[in-house]
Amino acid sequence: KLNPPRIDDVVCYGQPTADSPLIADATVARAGGREVRYRWFLDDEEVAAGRSFAPDAAAVGRALRVEAAVGDAVAAFLRNNAAKVGRKGADALRNMPGVERDKVIDRQHRMLRRLEARLSRGGGGGAVDSDFIRAAVNEGEDGVAASANALCYLSPALRRFADDLALTTRAVIALGRLSSDDQICVATRFDEPYFFDDLDDDVEAHVRQSSCFVDGAPRADVADALLRVRELGALLDPALISALRGLGVDIGKEGVRALRTLEPARHGRAAAALEAVDFSKISDPGTFVVRSVEKGSLLNRAPEPPAAALSRGDR
Repeated sequence: KLNPPRIDDVVCYGQPTADSPLIADATVARAGGREVRYRWFLDDEEVAAGRSFAPDAAAVGRALRVEAAVGDAVAAFLRNNAAKVGRKGADALRNMPGVERDKVIDRQHRMLRRLEARLSRGGGGGAVDSDFIRAAVNEGEDGVAASANALCYLSPALRRFADDLALTTRAVIALGRLSSDDQICVATRFDEPYFFDDLDDDVEAHVRQSSCFVDGAPRADVADALLRVRELGALLDPALISALRGLGVDIGKEGVRALRTLEPARHGRAAAALEAVDFSKISDPGTFVVRSVEKGSLLNRAPEPPAAALSRGDR
C-alpha cells in the first residue's frame, strides 16, 4: 500500500513505579482517523492491552515496553453503531473541523474514546446519538476525551478513572483544581460498587455540574458534591471496597447501601467479617448482608484480632 499510516513515536506519561498508572500516547502519520491500539509487555510477555497500564509490585525489576499499531477505528465504530449514530452524526464525526489535519485526527480518536465510554457501563450508560455527537463536535476540545498530557495533572489514583471514563479536558481541569487529598477521596468514591449506576446522568455531566464556578472561583463544596455526601454519606473505607471486590459474589445495590449506614470506624471490621463469611452456602448474598447489618450481627462474624504481646512490665 502506498504511503500507509505509521506510528512515529510513543510517549509514556506517569511514573514507572508499582501501582502508578502509565498512559501511552502515540504520534501517528497519515492515520486518516484510524485507531491506535496499544499492547504492554513485561520481559517480552504481553500483560495488558489499552492506552493505560498500572504495573503491580510483581513488575518491579522487569523490562517494560509498550507497542502501538494503527487500525481503522472511525469506520469500525460507525459500522457497529450505525443505528445509534445516524447519518448526521456520522458526517459530524468524519468531518470534524480544523485546519491542521494531525490535530483533527487526534480529536477524532479522543471523540471515539468518549463515545465508547458512554456506551459502556463504566461511562455511566449515557446516550450516544446524532444530537449528542454533533453537540460534542461543536464543543471542540471540551467535547472529546482529555489528552494524556492533560490527565497527568491529576493524582495517579484519579487519573486512572478519568482515563477509563474518557472524561473531557473540561472535566479533568475541574478535577485538577481539587486538593490532592480531595482527589484521593473522589477516586475512592469512584471505586465504590454501584456508584456510577446510581447517577441520574452520565459521569461527565456529574463532574461538570458538581464543579461549577461562582465568580470565577470553584465552589467551596465542590468535593462534597462530587462525592454525593448528602445522598450517600461517608466514603466506604478502601479495605471494605477491596473486600467487596474479592467476595466473588454480588451483594447488590441494597447490600452496598446497608454497608454505607455503618459508622466509618467500623468499616475495617465489616471488611474482615465479609471475608470470613462462606457465601457459597448463602442463596441471596444481598439480603444476607442487609439483614446482618440491620440486626447488628455482621460485625460479630469478624475474627478477633490477635492478642497484643505483653510488655516486660506486664510480666
